[in-house]
Amino acid sequence: MITVAGVVTQFKFMNPHAMMFMDVTDDSGKVVNWVVEFAGRLNLSGVGWTAESIKAGERITVIGNPTHTGSQRMFFKKIVRADGTELLPAAPQRLTAVEEERRQRALQRNQQK
Repeated sequence: MITVAGVVTQFKFMNPHAMMFMDVTDDSGKVVNWVVEFAGRLNLSGVGWTAESIKAGERITVIGNPTHTGSQRMFFKKIVRADGTELLPAAPQRLTAVEEERRQRALQRNQQK
C-alpha cells in the first residue's frame, strides 16, 4: 500500500472503472500527476457514491495499491478528506453480489444461444 496527498484535478464517475486525476507535490517540490482507479460506477453508487462525491480542487489523501510498473497510478482503497472524513470502496459483499448477478446473466445468455 502507498499513500499520496494532493489536489483533485478531475473525477470521472464511469464504467468500467471510475478514475480520478490529482496533482501531488513530490519530495523535490515538483508537481506530479497521479491517476487513481476505482471500482465502476455501478459498484460505487451501490454504496452511496455519486459524480459529486469527489470534486476538483479538493485536497485529499489517497491510500491504495500501486501499479507493478512503478508509474504514478494506483487502485484506491481509501480516501481521507482534509476534514478527516473517509470515502471507502464498495463493500466486499456488494461486489460479490454484483459479480454473481453478472455470472447469472452470462449463463442465461449462453443458454439462449
